[in-house]
Amino acid sequence: MKAVRSAGEDVLESGLQVTREEPPGPLEAVISPGGGRIEGLVSKEDKSFTGATVVLVPGADLRKQSRLYKSSTIDQKGQFSIRGIAPGDYKLFAWDNVTEGAYQDPEFLRPYEERGKPVHVDEGSRLNQQLELIPSNEPPQ
Repeated sequence: MKAVRSAGEDVLESGLQVTREEPPGPLEAVISPGGGRIEGLVSKEDKSFTGATVVLVPGADLRKQSRLYKSSTIDQKGQFSIRGIAPGDYKLFAWDNVTEGAYQDPEFLRPYEERGKPVHVDEGSRLNQQLELIPSNEPPQ
């Protein structure tokens, strides 16, 4: 989903209020097949690691939009792939054990913020990244 507009305003970011007294005007939805892709390798002490979860977290100003969060588990070779990414700025994290959705909580994410790898995704871009594993038995900083 690239954009959803009502009366010229992008309602993906601002939201859309619908009331009986004032129904919304026509909605225009723009869908793009050009989502970005990030692939890469997760390592621990310079060795590939399996069983981790890689999480793509949107930039601070867009973190209320759950549709922008993406996650992927890594395969037996330590590789991951995340597809269909909307253009923008993100951070990548790789945890050996993380509860699904915990990374959408600002309080959970705060101590790990500096360990995330910043990435910028353009429409149709293909990126390759290497991530260092964040062990669950290591206290957050």
